[in-house]
Amino acid sequence: MQHPVRRVRSHLGRIPELRCFGTQKGFATLIGRTENYIRNVESGSLKFSKKLADAIEEKTGISSTWLLSQEAFDADKPVLAPDGNPWNPMATNQLIKNEIADNKRALSEAIDKATQSGMPLPELLGEMVRRAVRIEMNAGSYEFITDIAILLRSHGHLKIPSSPDT
Repeated sequence: MQHPVRRVRSHLGRIPELRCFGTQKGFATLIGRTENYIRNVESGSLKFSKKLADAIEEKTGISSTWLLSQEAFDADKPVLAPDGNPWNPMATNQLIKNEIADNKRALSEAIDKATQSGMPLPELLGEMVRRAVRIEMNAGSYEFITDIAILLRSHGHLKIPSSPDT
């Protein structure tokens, strides 16, 4: 018996265009949660909430009602869309493509607005990173911060001081 969230990830992972969302990290990014959160829901440490099911429906087109039903645990039963029909993975692909296009457009507009106001691009990018880090820390996650640290360290911009005991 596979948890519905794991089952959804498994389906996404089999679709070439959506493969990156088949991992806990990729799926967490897609639905705006942390990898730890997804891991804890799948293991049963955290309750699978209506709020999470709604977020999954919004991003994937998979019915939140179905996700919360006992039927979702049965691998022999089809994954359902909100209209009660079998879920179409290509609809999810289109939802994600539309969101990416919207995000690119919004980012482009924000950069244009900032540069028109005279804000230098490095300052703008720094502010965007600060906001993303703040949001992640408030959510109790440190994946993005870790990724930034690894990137900075790989380019020689971050030195981790050795502890006094070493």
